[in-house]
Amino acid sequence: MKFGRKYQRKINLGVIKTVKPLIVAALIILGSHYSVAEDKVEILPFGVFHFENPGLDKVKTDVINVMTPDNQAYLDGLSSRIADNFKPTQVLIECRKSQNEKINKDYQGYLKGQHQLSVNENEQLGFRVAKKAALAEVICYDEQDVGWQSKAVFEEMSKSTPEIGAQVSETIKSLTDKVNELHKTETLKGILDFNNDPAMEENNKSLYLLLNEVGAWNSYSGADSTASWWHRNFRMYANVQKYAQKGSRVFVVGGVGHTSILKDLIHIDRKRKAVDARRFL
Repeated sequence: MKFGRKYQRKINLGVIKTVKPLIVAALIILGSHYSVAEDKVEILPFGVFHFENPGLDKVKTDVINVMTPDNQAYLDGLSSRIADNFKPTQVLIECRKSQNEKINKDYQGYLKGQHQLSVNENEQLGFRVAKKAALAEVICYDEQDVGWQSKAVFEEMSKSTPEIGAQVSETIKSLTDKVNELHKTETLKGILDFNNDPAMEENNKSLYLLLNEVGAWNSYSGADSTASWWHRNFRMYANVQKYAQKGSRVFVVGGVGHTSILKDLIHIDRKRKAVDARRFL
């Protein structure tokens, strides 16, 4: 169908009038996005192995002794670099809210020279960094009312999808062997560098995705199990967000299984950004 030039001009003008506000709106949205991005709160997630290993993780390791004189000197220097260069306004450690009072009692004792640091990373790094940053307290951010619900998926996998079970077992064995070898041969610095390496973090998360397809179109035990692990970490990140507000700089100590997911969440958070822990090693 053909239109006269006069009518065609009206159509073109109508299109321009319609499109122009859309372009302006898009530019406003983009502008607001970039203004938010320039003012993001910095979070330093620091992934660690459990210094005082309780043996609760799927990956069983014999960890390096962090209490040797050399390793104590390294942790002290590392804490100074974080405190002096990152300048945290809050230090968050992997403990439950219900533990906050007791842990801060110990922290106050440490500030007064009346509490000797335990082997736990919360004290070896969290207490040290907080003291060097002249902070009055440390903050618990863990959440354990929800957790990884793995029993059902492992039971179903052994019956219905043993091939996935074999892949999971091989992945756990490979990671266990790698970590055990590192703890026997590497320095503490090298182990912490490994813990905060993106490739290691991806490998850690991939284990849960191996389980995810178990029970598809049926029980969804795999997907529910994986979701339960992310659920816990979403709650932990909510606790981080509570303190990572404008004007703050938050240092977060946690097991690498948690920090690898927290980094993903920070990456898509419009108000916050992650600082690479390896800069301070």
